[in-house]
Amino acid sequence: MGFGYVLLTLVISIAVFLLFRNITLWYFKINRIIELLEQQNKFLSSMVDGGIRGSSSSGSGSYVRKLMKTCKSCKKEVDGSYTACPHCGSNSWE
Repeated sequence: MGFGYVLLTLVISIAVFLLFRNITLWYFKINRIIELLEQQNKFLSSMVDGGIRGSSSSGSGSYVRKLMKTCKSCKKEVDGSYTACPHCGSNSWE
């Protein structure tokens, strides 16, 4: 049990510490990314479902809503970017 054994034990301990430290940091970064993605999903869902209240340069709030169209044939509401109804194929809108 000389100086070499103590030095080797110290080097191995530091290496194991740094390895577990990197694994721990990596693990918590992944959890943070998942948390941020869930917040983004909630935010985007609120934008699509009911609009969001935003602030303009004048300070008054305005609602941002996605343009929706209602098909005359099947009476389903679809995204305004469609040229034909994805449900029935009609291109007549209300």
